[in-house]
Amino acid sequence: MLKHNLLACLVGMLPFPVLAQTVTRFEQDDPRITYTGTWYPNSNPLESGGTARLANLKGSQAIVIFNGTGITWIGASDYYSGECYLTLDGLPTSVDTSNSSAATLYQQPLFSIHTLTPGLHRMTIEVTHSHDGSTNQSWIWVDAFDIDNGSLAGGSPAAGPGLVQQTDVAANYSGHWFQNTGAIYSGGSIDSAVDAGARVDLTFNGTAVSWIGYRDEWSGLAQVLLDGQLQATVDTYLTPSKAQTTTYSLTGLAPGTHVLSIVATGNHDAASGGSWVWVDGFQISAAASSAPPVPATLTPAVSSGSSQVLTLTYNAPSGLQTLNVLNVLINSFLDGRQACYLAYSQSSNVLYVVADDGDPTQISGKVMDGTGAVSNSQCTVDLTGSLAAGNGNTFTLTLALEFSASFGGNKVVYAASSDLSGTNSGWQTMGAVGVPPLPSTFPNPIGMNPSSGNTLTQTVTFSFQDQSAATNLQTVWALINTALDGRGSCYVAYYRPGNQLLLLPDSGDASATINIVLSGANSVSNSQCTISAEGASVNTTGNTLSVTLPITFKTGFAGFKGVWLAASTMSGQTSAWQALGAEAVPGQ
Repeated sequence: MLKHNLLACLVGMLPFPVLAQTVTRFEQDDPRITYTGTWYPNSNPLESGGTARLANLKGSQAIVIFNGTGITWIGASDYYSGECYLTLDGLPTSVDTSNSSAATLYQQPLFSIHTLTPGLHRMTIEVTHSHDGSTNQSWIWVDAFDIDNGSLAGGSPAAGPGLVQQTDVAANYSGHWFQNTGAIYSGGSIDSAVDAGARVDLTFNGTAVSWIGYRDEWSGLAQVLLDGQLQATVDTYLTPSKAQTTTYSLTGLAPGTHVLSIVATGNHDAASGGSWVWVDGFQISAAASSAPPVPATLTPAVSSGSSQVLTLTYNAPSGLQTLNVLNVLINSFLDGRQACYLAYSQSSNVLYVVADDGDPTQISGKVMDGTGAVSNSQCTVDLTGSLAAGNGNTFTLTLALEFSASFGGNKVVYAASSDLSGTNSGWQTMGAVGVPPLPSTFPNPIGMNPSSGNTLTQTVTFSFQDQSAATNLQTVWALINTALDGRGSCYVAYYRPGNQLLLLPDSGDASATINIVLSGANSVSNSQCTISAEGASVNTTGNTLSVTLPITFKTGFAGFKGVWLAASTMSGQTSAWQALGAEAVPGQ
């Protein structure tokens, strides 16, 4: 019988939506999956896509960076399969992939989780070259990955300036690790290891980095490496014990991307009773630099139609002469595949469109001289109605777009910009476009009014429909953030049968929702927003439920945000998330 350990996940009494509307399979040979160590290819028509990979060399890893709300690892299980470590967002567990029967079971779900917060995640599978007593060898098979509501991201995400938790997607774990939880730890959890060779590698972008840890009378020696070079062997023993302490720091680094490695040695000094090494987080700093060009506005911020004219402006604080490339990406997620993905080069005055597969090296373009068009399968840009022009430190890009019917749905508009030195603004969530045909299944989020905003205090009405009657709707959601991610968001739910309003905490933990009855002077807050019952209202008209909420955003939440809506019925039907609004939250 197939055996595996699953990560425990808490579910709230009034659930935020557990999304599993879209499951996409990615084969093991997708170039966005990273393999280390020694892996062997295998071909068999019973395997997904006809091929798989397998390894039994200790320490070999398969690393999957993905956007989504869940993942399933697909592989083979037989008498020769073994055990492995599996780390998901810094949370370690182990998986036994074997079965004691003589049969080989192909395309087996070896590990699954479907309750992740929407956003970017890292899963690392590590071969331990071990097996249980009922089997004979220790092979680990990777055949495919099924991702809920998202896709593979790939690459090597780098953490930026600020406090970075040890669970960040930029941290990769090797060897045997444990995780403790508690209020004394930064972010509520900490990872620890005692075995020699266990390590964590943090990719970061900055000029200084500090390792935040826990030190006590059972702590041991650890090696600290930067970009593969040994910097120090650190004795982490301390009495009395101290949590959230700076264990080691490096400063004066060259600007750019680096890798900080912390490696347990399995040794300790004479005073210590153990060799534990604790990792609670990292503090990253960056040198001051000239401000990069940044996306500034999208007009209209929210729109709908198969033909649309969108105008984006970009600010270049150091002057328009420093501008290099302006990017626009329109899709359901921040994914260049099957997207309306455009890049404008100021130096050549050429507008490029990226091919359907999202490969940025496969582009076609044309000088923006007021004639012709550029297109892929998702969109066509008519250059006769498009414009690229600069004035002062502001550059304006106007795009006359025609969307394909096969690209139908509510999409997000992302923008980014870079200068000639290579400094990049990063992607900004600018707004939303509705491309016909729009979703028509029920329950159905239908919009927000006003559809966009740019003030700290607003009163917003969110509307949802059931097929027959508004009283069939149970819970409706609105999520405001840079991405479909409950962490660090203004993520609210209205539970109609109890007239209750729920707000997710900063951590995105749905089991710790803050809730109020939507009446009187009640209010609910997190670090992103405050929502008041005073001035709120709920209206049911026919099959439409409208929830009006006074929202005050916090200045620390400043920036461009998207607004996603979802709904569920009394019978348990849940809609897909729909991008239906935009917020430009001011910083003061």
